[in-house]
Amino acid sequence: MALSLLVGCKSTWLDESEHPMPDGVGGKAEFVFDGEPAVKVGKLGGEYSTKVRANRPWLIESTDEWIVVTSNRIGKGDGSEEIINFTVTKNPGLEPRSGKIRMWITNDDEAFISISQDPLELSDLGTDYFVKPDGKADADGKSWETATTLSNALEAAVNADKIHLAAGEYVPTDILPGGSKGDETFFIKSNISLIGGYPANPKAGDTPDPGKNATILSGNDQAIHVLAVGAPKDNLFSVHVSGVTITKGNSNGSGSYKINGATFYKNNGGGLIIGGSKALFENCIITGNAGKANGGLFNAEESESTFRNCEFTSNTGANGACIWNFAGTLSLYNCLLKDNKGTGVGAGVYNYANGGILSKLYMVGCEVANNSAGASQGGAIYAREGSENVLINCTIYGNSCKKAAGVAVYGTAAAPAALTMISCTVTGNKATASEGGGVEVLNANGTLNMYNSIVAGNTSVTAGGEDVVGQGGKVGTMPKILRSSVIGAKAYSEGEAVVGAFDAPSMLGPLSGGVFPLIGSANPALTAGMTPAELKAIPSGMSFDVLEEDLVVDQKGNTRSEKVMGAYVGK
Repeated sequence: MALSLLVGCKSTWLDESEHPMPDGVGGKAEFVFDGEPAVKVGKLGGEYSTKVRANRPWLIESTDEWIVVTSNRIGKGDGSEEIINFTVTKNPGLEPRSGKIRMWITNDDEAFISISQDPLELSDLGTDYFVKPDGKADADGKSWETATTLSNALEAAVNADKIHLAAGEYVPTDILPGGSKGDETFFIKSNISLIGGYPANPKAGDTPDPGKNATILSGNDQAIHVLAVGAPKDNLFSVHVSGVTITKGNSNGSGSYKINGATFYKNNGGGLIIGGSKALFENCIITGNAGKANGGLFNAEESESTFRNCEFTSNTGANGACIWNFAGTLSLYNCLLKDNKGTGVGAGVYNYANGGILSKLYMVGCEVANNSAGASQGGAIYAREGSENVLINCTIYGNSCKKAAGVAVYGTAAAPAALTMISCTVTGNKATASEGGGVEVLNANGTLNMYNSIVAGNTSVTAGGEDVVGQGGKVGTMPKILRSSVIGAKAYSEGEAVVGAFDAPSMLGPLSGGVFPLIGSANPALTAGMTPAELKAIPSGMSFDVLEEDLVVDQKGNTRSEKVMGAYVGK
């Protein structure tokens, strides 16, 4: 294609007087592009080329430092095809950029190749630090060969930096800011990425695989928090932790201290504490941590924390032995909460507001199993006053305590609590001293809404209180909203309209892979549930940000195409 020449723009680059052109060669000056006169390049740059033909000798020069012409800067101009090679450096910013390569025969006869480059993403920014358990304190950590310590890397890292961890065990030695001896922890002060799962002896180009390469942050049963996150919230950056195991923390202290305005309690978060930050954890294991109050995870001070494909197992404490969400927003996706034991309430999750700040819990595709609360209520989950709780595609089984063994809801007039269950299965939970084997609303200031869920096959000491104890904590009362769900021996369409009989032993198959398949040819849970369109309409008017894509699949990611109740649509 012929390109019209731009006239009147004087050269500020190569001087044509240094490269005299023959007069009257080839008639009227003309460039013809056989390649692309406008080239789009990737964010990381690289080597590129295009093709041109000209009827006179020509010169070439880049107008921008980040574009470097690597081919001959003088063209023959004999009408034959000539290749222009050039390199582009990595875009250093979050905005696209553009530049040009100028070709000219005379100052008045010129043409341009336009170069446009994609911007970096947030994940592309920052410095990479490399860490090994035996890393050197005086090493710069800029490669695996010069790996440094985790403490050094955390101190040096700033927003957007990434810390890569080789497999092995890491024990904190630095004292948390504002703390004293005994308050050792790994402290994340900036919005960085902490990536575990690399081989024990990694080399450049290796990728993380936490399933093969265990990367353990251990408190040696002494650290009050194995990992503490106190990075201030930022409009662009957030904390990202992946592929690590957090274990043997022991939050057995008393008192607290402030970091960036957030309160860090010494008796909470033996494994992990997050204060005033925005954080994402993926493929992590939080296990074997203890606490005077809470042992596993303490999410507080308006923190916005998300956990995906994580395991919380065998943590101990009093209230919220596994997880305490205290005036924060906590989202759990495809997580396992199992075998956690508390002497207080809410052994699996304890969701409790503070000072008028709403405490929000969002759980999708989670398995909550075999947790035990020694006190009165909330073996699996306790939704306290000032909390909003949404559970979607969750299976809750094998949990125990004196009452409300599965999920307990308790609010006050000034700070009510609400629980919305969508496509959940709650079974095999046991109230050992009272009512509420499955789900119980403890007083009139709590609200239970059930959609497309199954609560059946639970046990309690109080007759009639095996599965659901509704508003006001009275046996025989129903959820505020009851739609297309099973409670005990009955399947309901909407309100208290019964559409069929349900028998948990013969209609819930054996536990397999964290779910209970539906069995039996006359099973109403297979035919009387909500359609995908009806499920997608549930969030209308809710204050919670419920994602449509979470509603139209089951706990295992299978598409909901029929009217099947519960967490799992398979048979």
